[in-house]
Amino acid sequence: MASLVVAVAAILVRSALGVVLAAVAVVANAVVLAPLYTADRAAASGPSRLELAHVNMQGEAGDFEALRRALAERRPDVFVILEPPLEWLVRLADGGLTGYQVRSGGRGPVVLLARTAITNVRPSAEAGFPDTSLQFDVELGGQGLSVLAVHTLAPSTPGRRDVRDEELAGVERWVRLHGGPEVVLGDLNAVPWSSAIEQVKDAGDLRSSSDGSGWQPTWPARRLSKAAG
Repeated sequence: MASLVVAVAAILVRSALGVVLAAVAVVANAVVLAPLYTADRAAASGPSRLELAHVNMQGEAGDFEALRRALAERRPDVFVILEPPLEWLVRLADGGLTGYQVRSGGRGPVVLLARTAITNVRPSAEAGFPDTSLQFDVELGGQGLSVLAVHTLAPSTPGRRDVRDEELAGVERWVRLHGGPEVVLGDLNAVPWSSAIEQVKDAGDLRSSSDGSGWQPTWPARRLSKAAG
């Protein structure tokens, strides 16, 4: 969008060089962004369908009733809450949601809500993983599926960026170790076209759930991201 604004401005001031440079920038951005909206998405239907959803509640108080309504409307098979508010933890412990079993087990604040059988809920033992991570197994079409839910550090400084990259390298090692099938979901704090994300995808021939639908923000908490298979 910024490149397009610059191009229009260059036209208005009649700068030929500015128009050329801005046009190059627009094309480059289009090449990067177009696949996010035009890539094919396989239809998820039939008995072998599993819907996973997650939300990052970091820094948000959260409306528990809104959570209840969202789950009732969308009915994901597994819903992952990263860094849930304390009030939610209390209400979940008191049986605040019907139809979902509540599971946890990570080193950091991660909660799983499941209306299908999940097993081997455990923190990751991989080096460099953030505390806010959890892995579990679920069945899809008679086949076991390993799922990793993770929240990496926000790269707001060069030092934090390095830590985030180490955490994503840990995710890549996890993907390589399992060898598929697996799902990685969460707030990875990285743009979809970053080299670190590409390495994670290439490690297990993973496909982004955003292919064909554009960006899927996981924060603020009002936005949900879904991975379906």
